Amino acid sequence: MVSLIFFIAVLNLFLGFALAVFLEPKSIADTVVDESDPPSPAVSEAAPAAPAPIVQPPEDSADDEEPELPTDEPAEEDVEVLAAPERPSDLEAVPAAWIEALRSHDIEAESFVEAATYVLQLEVEPYIEKLVELDAQIREAEDKDQLSELGNSLTRANEAWMDQVGQVTSSLSENEAALQSHQSLGSMMLETIQRQGPLIREYGDAVTLSDEVDATRDSCLDATVKLLDLAFELRDVIQGALIKLLREEDRLGDYHRKYQFDQLTGIQNRAGLETLFQNWWREDSARTRLVSAALIDMDEVGALNRKFGAAVADRMIAATGQLIKTLCSRESGLDHACRFAGTQFAVFFGDTGPRNALSVVERIRQTVENTTFDLEGEDVLIGVSCSVTEANGEDTVDSLFDRLGNLIDACKASGRNCTRLNEGNGVETVTPPEFQVKARVIKVET
Repeated sequence: MVSLIFFIAVLNLFLGFALAVFLEPKSIADTVVDESDPPSPAVSEAAPAAPAPIVQPPEDSADDEEPELPTDEPAEEDVEVLAAPERPSDLEAVPAAWIEALRSHDIEAESFVEAATYVLQLEVEPYIEKLVELDAQIREAEDKDQLSELGNSLTRANEAWMDQVGQVTSSLSENEAALQSHQSLGSMMLETIQRQGPLIREYGDAVTLSDEVDATRDSCLDATVKLLDLAFELRDVIQGALIKLLREEDRLGDYHRKYQFDQLTGIQNRAGLETLFQNWWREDSARTRLVSAALIDMDEVGALNRKFGAAVADRMIAATGQLIKTLCSRESGLDHACRFAGTQFAVFFGDTGPRNALSVVERIRQTVENTTFDLEGEDVLIGVSCSVTEANGEDTVDSLFDRLGNLIDACKASGRNCTRLNEGNGVETVTPPEFQVKARVIKVET
């Protein structure tokens, strides 16, 4: 019995020692794990570590700050940054001085040739104004010293103008590739400038300063009149080129409304006329509505320039333009008078055939013929040559006014102060009705 009790006690002691050895924690050094195999269940099910101590957030952190949620957007380093679009190559050819000049007039050109056209337009107007001013001063000069100084001023104005034009010409010639689809427009302006250059020098060099006052005055006036004719021609070419460019790019509607009116006469200019036709044909894309046009050209304005001066001739042009506008407004709300170029006025006739348009134009011609213009107490009579045609389904503004221009040439060849018609069969001489128009006197402010 005593032996049995002793045996059980020894067995319990052995089992207790074995259990204590088995439960003792093992160090990392005592356990080798093969990293090539997944951990055994014995390792993965080890007792969890003691909980980490609680860390209080900083005082300036927000307790209710929401955790940042993941998004589908790529990481910042993965975002592709797109480069700004490069300026068109033709705009890069525009000189910085041009850009500054255009921006000072709130003009944003979209191509090299457009920038060149606007720059020429901005430069030719001050040159014309200077010539008109010199013309008036030369007429009023009383002695040879004044005339000599004015002659020198004329020479300086020409030299400055030739320098400005030369810079534009050089840029047009050097950047021919930048003209792109506007090659013909650039060439047209370039040809006009190059043709006028020798003439400007010739007229300027022809000024003779002598002791004879009358001879010096005549020499200076002859030069200013010829130079003004060239400047007016270039201005019309520039305006035509700009309008054609905007029309081809369908941007006439972007042309500021203030530039669609002629400063001298106050009526619409060629840009306004183009806009009229564009809007009309856009609304009548099938070309089913009647539309006619007329061109009215003042006769012998050059003689007015030489006798009274450019400033007075401008006032005559303005008075004639206002008279034409008044007569058109009385006939129909769809008739619009515009200053087409120089001494020429155009009339747009909506919903009107050529014969009815002819009647309106003849009334205008006969009214001008019976109007006396009072210029500084001197009575002046003028005439106008007129042409009328109907727009056909294939016409553009250019083709329409080319036809009208040919009719004006026929009028001039026939003695002026008459009207010619084209109804599709070429130049037609018409016998106009005699309207009972009242004689009137228009005092021209000078």
